[in-house]
Amino acid sequence: MLHRPLLLWPLVLALITTACGDKIQPGNTAKEDGSALSVRITTARLETAPRHYEAVGTVEARQSATLAAKVMGTIQSVNAREGDVVARDAVLVAIVSRQLDAGFTGARAGLEAAIKARDGALAGHQAAQAQARLATTTYQRYQALAVGESVSAQELDEVRSRRDAAIAARNRAAAGLEAAEQQVMRARAALVAAGADRGDTFVRAPFDGRVTARLVEPGDLAAPGRPLLTLEAAEGFRIQMQLPEDHRSAVYAGQPLAVNIPTLGPEWFPVPVEEILPTTDAATRSLKVRLGLPPRDDISAGLFARVRVPVGETEALQVPKTAVIHQGQLTGVFTVSDDLTARFVLVRTGAFGDGRIEILSGLQDGQRVVVAPPPTLRHGGRVREAA
Repeated sequence: MLHRPLLLWPLVLALITTACGDKIQPGNTAKEDGSALSVRITTARLETAPRHYEAVGTVEARQSATLAAKVMGTIQSVNAREGDVVARDAVLVAIVSRQLDAGFTGARAGLEAAIKARDGALAGHQAAQAQARLATTTYQRYQALAVGESVSAQELDEVRSRRDAAIAARNRAAAGLEAAEQQVMRARAALVAAGADRGDTFVRAPFDGRVTARLVEPGDLAAPGRPLLTLEAAEGFRIQMQLPEDHRSAVYAGQPLAVNIPTLGPEWFPVPVEEILPTTDAATRSLKVRLGLPPRDDISAGLFARVRVPVGETEALQVPKTAVIHQGQLTGVFTVSDDLTARFVLVRTGAFGDGRIEILSGLQDGQRVVVAPPPTLRHGGRVREAA
């Protein structure tokens, strides 16, 4: 009785061997229910298709700036962090500079002193003018008396000398007043310059935008030319790419090019050419082309981009774009065999256009594929062609 269970082991091993003998097909399998799915079926064919050059590009802001200090001083406050949206003329960094404050105070005192000196020169000029008028009138009166010999020649000469001295004093007073006016102008310009230097202690946003980098903290030392913040304008983004000079004639302003930004997903979308820079880089033999991106919240500067530039025609195996499906990181199509069995095969895709997509590998000319596979279709499932 103790040895009877041992007799069952050959039977168990036989069942396990039989069960493992069937080959398991790759992919997902559906529970057979004896029914076939009605699907649209087409045939993959070699067709004339555009030939593309795939360029690489970088997403950049349409306008960006690195704000730097213009004066020496201690940073008192930084009023923005990375990601903050700021308005034009907003004070982003405040710098304390005792030297500039002292210079501004001195310039203001210099202007006040120059104004007082000018007022004194003006009063002196007015007094000299009055003396010159009086001396001139007196001389003219003595000239009339000299005709009738009522005054001597010596008296007339003395009056003439006093007139000439008064006129000379008036001219000197006028010159002094002009010099005082110029001194006021110089003092006022010095005050404006000192005020401008003092205004440089407040670093303002040059445009509406978003702060992308904060490079200093309160207490740091600011020096002329030291970067403080990086700011990107809120005017959108564009793609800048390098295009070989051989393909210069393949692009033109306003031309829509297919663009893919891998960070955003596998989709390709059309983006118009915005600008073609006229100069060519002698080292790389390429020119810069800029494409204007549409407004999107998920785009930021620095993203990698691919751009397809049509440069001719070629024979390519194509299927409807709706035949290609994505399962996670896998891209494939459902092929249909002669016995109407659907099988999921991996493919590598290429260019697309007019609702069709190029198949670089995974399919052969003449193979039938399912168009717009329904979600219930599984590898190994039975199908029938829809009317």
